[in-house]
Amino acid sequence: MKVSIEHSVPMNNGDAALIFALGEALGNYGLDITYTTFNLDFAQENYGRHKWSQSILSSKITKLPFIGYLVLFFYVLLSSYYKNLDGVIASPGGYLHGYYKGTKRKLQLLVLVKRIHKRTICMYSQSVGELSQSETAYLKRNLSHFDLFYVRDQISYRRLQALNVNDLDNVRLTADAAFLLESLPRKESAAGIAFSVRSWSRGNRDKSKYYNLVFKLVGECIRLGFDVTFLSTCQGISGYTNDASVAEEIYHSMPAAWQKRVFIDKEYNTLDQLRSKLAGFKYVIGTRLHMCILAWLSNTPALNISYEEKGVECYQYLQIPMYSIDYNHDGDIAPLLQQFLADDHEHVFQTIEDLRKKSLDHVLELIEAISNNQAHSTKKNSQ
Repeated sequence: MKVSIEHSVPMNNGDAALIFALGEALGNYGLDITYTTFNLDFAQENYGRHKWSQSILSSKITKLPFIGYLVLFFYVLLSSYYKNLDGVIASPGGYLHGYYKGTKRKLQLLVLVKRIHKRTICMYSQSVGELSQSETAYLKRNLSHFDLFYVRDQISYRRLQALNVNDLDNVRLTADAAFLLESLPRKESAAGIAFSVRSWSRGNRDKSKYYNLVFKLVGECIRLGFDVTFLSTCQGISGYTNDASVAEEIYHSMPAAWQKRVFIDKEYNTLDQLRSKLAGFKYVIGTRLHMCILAWLSNTPALNISYEEKGVECYQYLQIPMYSIDYNHDGDIAPLLQQFLADDHEHVFQTIEDLRKKSLDHVLELIEAISNNQAHSTKKNSQ
């Protein structure tokens, strides 16, 4: 069966973890996977072992209010790409949010594939944020078109419940898609603490409070004898978000004595390269959620700085909510950090293994939905 994973963003290693975790899980069951992306040249250069296609949504004309939808409609109608697929799955992640542009178009593309070609469409491991009025109305009208709609946290599930549709029989609660990845062993030489930082101004976030929080955490890590390395899932790509610039701002505010113990890794890393690096640290303190998840999947315990609700939600189902700190935490952080460093984290690693098993069950359910639709289409075409 041929399946497309839509709207993939491999430039961000958090998104790369999500799409490849899902794609490889499906591929292990024999499905033929293609990823559509806005960044085709980058994807082919850095992840050439996978199959790629340029997303129609990368065309500026699809962003126009009325003409854009018409272009999208005729593209899906005439496209051999979508006609020859058995299923289309939206890239896992968190783009269903009013913060991000193009949310409605992404939904429209999936719904058009369903309505025109009768293909299975699924949303997998998605966060649902606060949508605009137009986006909310569209999702409410078209939620029933999705064969399966997996959300990755309770808040997202409650937002779908708040739509007041007739039923939510096609909606499931699952874990973050990255937990489909197999865990890596930690390196015997593991040492130091990796920090990921990021700029975030939405939701009335206060940059000065965040910088002060990171400053205090770095100082406490150094006092406890650790070297610190700034490292991120987003860095080293010209024209794309670069968290190393945020790290440099914080670094230059530090005393000279601290700077001797602090390093900034500015290089671009593929997903595999980043995972290998994370396995070389004793601990991670991550603002980007997937820096934390990938650390746990490298047997490296991770403390989360949560800039929006997805971090808190993820640490809830990891059963360690106390280790997700608010982005604007104010006050003494040393006791919590010391507790985190002293804790026995084996129960978390077991929880992660349990999450992976449950997630694989959801993948099998997804495959069954695609298979059933394929069998129905084949029977109908033969009559």
